[in-house]
Amino acid sequence: MKKLGLFVLLAFAVAAGFAQTQFIAVYDFAIDDSNVQSFLYNGDPITGITMGPMVKQGVETVDYYPYSFYAKGWPLSTTPDLNKYMGFTMTAQPGYTFSIDRIYFNTGSFPGGTQRAQCRGSADGFANPFDSYTRSYTWGIDWELRTPTDYGHRIDRAILDLSGVAGYQNTGYCDLRMYMYESMQADGKSGFWDKVMIIGTVQSTGGPSLSSTPSYFAAHNFGYTLPYGTSTVKSIAVTASGLTGPLQIFGTKNYEVATDAAGPFGPTAEIPHTTGSVNQNVYVRLKEGLEWGTYHEEIVMLHSSATGYALGAICNGAVEGSWHGYVVGFEGTNETKPLYDPGTVTLNGIDWDMSYANIETDPNYVISGTRSAVLLGYGQSSMTMLDDHLEGCEQVRFTHRAYGNDTQVPWVLEYCRDAGTNWIQAGTSFTASSTAKDFYVNLKLTGHIRFRIRRETPDASTDNHRIIIDDFTTGCAHDIFHSGSVPPIQQHYFEGGPASINRRATPSVIPNAEPQEIIMHLCLIVHGTGGSGFNVYADYIPYPDGWIGFKQAGQWYFFDYSEGSIFLSFYELRSMEIEVAAGYGGRPDTVPVTLSHFSAAMTAENYVQLTWISQTETNVLGYNVYRSADNNLSSAMQICPMIAATNTSQSQTYIHVDKDLVEDGTYYYWLQNVDLDGTTGFHGPASVIFTVTGEDGSPSIPKVTKLEDAYPNPFNPNTTIRYQLESPGKVKIDIYNQRGQLVRSFSQSHDAAGYYSILWDGCDSSGRALASGVYLYRMTSGQYSGVKKMVLQK
Repeated sequence: MKKLGLFVLLAFAVAAGFAQTQFIAVYDFAIDDSNVQSFLYNGDPITGITMGPMVKQGVETVDYYPYSFYAKGWPLSTTPDLNKYMGFTMTAQPGYTFSIDRIYFNTGSFPGGTQRAQCRGSADGFANPFDSYTRSYTWGIDWELRTPTDYGHRIDRAILDLSGVAGYQNTGYCDLRMYMYESMQADGKSGFWDKVMIIGTVQSTGGPSLSSTPSYFAAHNFGYTLPYGTSTVKSIAVTASGLTGPLQIFGTKNYEVATDAAGPFGPTAEIPHTTGSVNQNVYVRLKEGLEWGTYHEEIVMLHSSATGYALGAICNGAVEGSWHGYVVGFEGTNETKPLYDPGTVTLNGIDWDMSYANIETDPNYVISGTRSAVLLGYGQSSMTMLDDHLEGCEQVRFTHRAYGNDTQVPWVLEYCRDAGTNWIQAGTSFTASSTAKDFYVNLKLTGHIRFRIRRETPDASTDNHRIIIDDFTTGCAHDIFHSGSVPPIQQHYFEGGPASINRRATPSVIPNAEPQEIIMHLCLIVHGTGGSGFNVYADYIPYPDGWIGFKQAGQWYFFDYSEGSIFLSFYELRSMEIEVAAGYGGRPDTVPVTLSHFSAAMTAENYVQLTWISQTETNVLGYNVYRSADNNLSSAMQICPMIAATNTSQSQTYIHVDKDLVEDGTYYYWLQNVDLDGTTGFHGPASVIFTVTGEDGSPSIPKVTKLEDAYPNPFNPNTTIRYQLESPGKVKIDIYNQRGQLVRSFSQSHDAAGYYSILWDGCDSSGRALASGVYLYRMTSGQYSGVKKMVLQK
């Protein structure tokens, strides 16, 4: 093997008027697990600078040599591929800048690896290689990584001098990349070796200092189960100094913000500064009424002074799929009981003892609808479930109100899990008033359960203490959640969901042609308005002919399953019943299926989302998507590059979004699977109706003013920023770099509501091409303000 030294020294130029601090930073590969795709910075933290990870882009990690950062897949050509490199970023924190002086390298290459390399940087968008090398070696714009006969040969400390290169002095960001090429073999191994060391200085600009904690909320910090929302409120501690204006807080499409835990919450909030300082909490919550799914979005805090600084906080939340539960509204055809005598009434399929209670129809004593229950409030007056609700209880909610002028007494809700023997109070006691109020309690109990509402302290009197009850609701406690699992069944584990064990269903007969042993067979109810899935794990199956299967819509599907794990995915727009089974011997027959789902649906942004699920893949090269305005495959055109297949034994869900429709009409989509041997097959069509006009042919009027996603994103060199106006008005679009500095502004005036867009060419206000990176774009129009992110990727 040959090794070439790559040792990096970055020094920062002096800016008059502010003190400099020297630092030493090290990416040290002398650890056992250094050969990874992304190597986190492991040196000392540096005040004023954020060191990004050392990454490999477009090349594949190889674990071939300890204490190195090697990869294969470098180009064989005599010119570099700008999509294949190793490199790292440095970002100045708010109130700091830095300048780059010199870079020293340590690289290595095995026989068959690359022979040449270049260094490029982000200041010119990686357009040109650096040429300011020194030392006695023949390194220049390109330098030769020679193939020695001695494996111990290496070259150390080849110096790249950037002290006079514009774009790397007093800057807030740089991205430095090593492009290796002219590999002698397709799998030739080359990369960094030993260390990358950075030495330099960083200086304060005297501008605002801004920090927030936390900057990241892990999965499921925000969430709720439909139809209940909003989520729990979380706080972000914001500290700032040196401000010349207020801090503006921008929520997202699905998260709203406030400066007080009690609200009001909305899309934006503002923190005024006091003598240039801020020390205050910002509050965030997930909006109510969202669809089933996960929500990963970033709250932005933007300082509005002339220089501008920005912070972000990543929020992760989940809405558990469509609500499933038991509701008693007393509105059913046979849900009647006019007298207070002892008696039983069937309410939504479950018998209730309604002794000393009636179901009232007088509008003066009905809370909602046309009927409510009324409990007398003496003796054994209660309403008690006589049968179990089988799907457990996530939460219980009902509405109560006093009846007329009756003197009120405390009441309690109780639950029982042993067929009516032992009752346990849920929550605290409650007393009705003349105003309707909600009783609500979380239980989170799975399995069989029943409830009763009774007077807290019965007595022997016959005085009326009547209470009105309505809209009794218990949300099911799913046995299987997104973030949970059911207990193991014969060494099988289920994760995913949300779903409940269907205790009312009887497992169906599993078809088979040979004798078989069934290890596990479950009936489940899957809840959701989107994809739901289950991971089925087996610690150990001692049989080579194991199988796993599921039944959906009356059809069984079976797969070989002798070890490891398999992922079964179910994609429906409603709750559904399925069966899951596992066993060995005589695998049941199944109808051959390539895809278990292929659909086309309009998104909220008026795009077409294509979704397909393959339960298993073998020797599949990828998928092509075709579209036509006619229901005729021969007229369809391919609309995107081939989408690579994963080729695993696990179920895979694929999504492609078609954003290119511009004319009204019905569109048909086909999916073509392409196998490695060239065999192809088509699925579909799936169709959608697309329109950009109203029913009367006139242009549709947006219902809200809002900023849309940029397209394409990431982009190079241009992207379109779209927005819509519900009424005529002026619009301003401001674009900020990662430091929050304003780089470009657009001002528009529209005399009509409608859908509009501007084209941004990736240049600043002076026409200079900007470097790759993340940019914020902000729209203001009247009282509306919105912020989104886009990525310039050259």
